[in-house]
Amino acid sequence: MVIATTDLPSALEMVLLGYVVLGVFAIHENRDDLMPYLGSKPYGALTLAIGLYSAHLLDWLNRITESDFVTIMGAWLGIAVLSHIIMTHYAKDQTDLIF
Repeated sequence: MVIATTDLPSALEMVLLGYVVLGVFAIHENRDDLMPYLGSKPYGALTLAIGLYSAHLLDWLNRITESDFVTIMGAWLGIAVLSHIIMTHYAKDQTDLIF
């Protein structure tokens, strides 16, 4: 849905395809160690970064990086790390909430 509804750089479409392949691999091989990278916080961070980019709210970052791909990937990484830090702070001993 993300690929179909937004105008993304072709390199990012390849990253999304890789993300889907990683998810299929993790499920097929029962790789629970990969699940923190495939859960709601990383994917939500990705869709938020794409949404902010599509709404031109990352134009300031795009002027710095001069690359749409780097802008979206940087926003994705920043939002994902921030969401993990926030959940770790609020979850404390509830490790099931971290992932």
